[in-house]
Amino acid sequence: MVDNPEQTVFRFDDNLLDIYDVEQPTGPEHIFIMSMDRTGESEGQYSKISKMYLPYVSGATIYLKQGDSDQMVPTHDGWGEYRTALSFYDAFASGDRRHDWLIVDKVYDAAGNVVASTADGKLNYPFCRKFIDPNFSGDKTSTRPYLLRYSDVALTYAEAAGPTVKAYELVNFIRNRAGLGDLEPGLDKETFRERVMDERRFELAFEGNRCYDLRRWNRLHTDIAEAKGQGLSAEQMVFYPIPSVESDLNPNL
Repeated sequence: MVDNPEQTVFRFDDNLLDIYDVEQPTGPEHIFIMSMDRTGESEGQYSKISKMYLPYVSGATIYLKQGDSDQMVPTHDGWGEYRTALSFYDAFASGDRRHDWLIVDKVYDAAGNVVASTADGKLNYPFCRKFIDPNFSGDKTSTRPYLLRYSDVALTYAEAAGPTVKAYELVNFIRNRAGLGDLEPGLDKETFRERVMDERRFELAFEGNRCYDLRRWNRLHTDIAEAKGQGLSAEQMVFYPIPSVESDLNPNL
């Protein structure tokens, strides 16, 4: 069910930044988005998710550039809980807007002066700005986790279908929106699916999909550096012991 009665068909959002605009929660791409608003009275009604991604700078309002424009948008700074790995930050293709627009390596004051950056060491890491509310009220924001959006469904379809005309069309729309050229034509099925996996990695970054993608591809033990470094096997990475509370309740388990 959608909040907007006029929206009966989901589709791609043409503007990458509009997907993450907190004032457009009923955008065409949002199939399932959590309902949080800065006017809520208790935590859970309003969101603090932005605090998890944003680093602490000065405890005051900071400003971010909006895409390629000179427009500045304000935000609070945060706690720096979810940090961007440099290996991921450096993995994007040159000119990818999902890197240039949605991961921040410098912040500004209201006059447009740089106040902190990864280059000067005042930012400890480049951070995700998908969850930004320019109209925040203290710690209260309307930033909402994206549980399911159209691009996720489109890439899932493309992966399942393989290198069909429709699958290419869907992947290429996502790449073009991000400022990239079309995916190379004529790929075999396995290579095409690897490319789709890469697109999911970049398109859905910080939206809670990567672990599940690696799990279903049985690649947690090879693609997660910490697991690989400890020599964990595929079997160890997918082992889920039955919680003791369940075996206490049912001795037949």
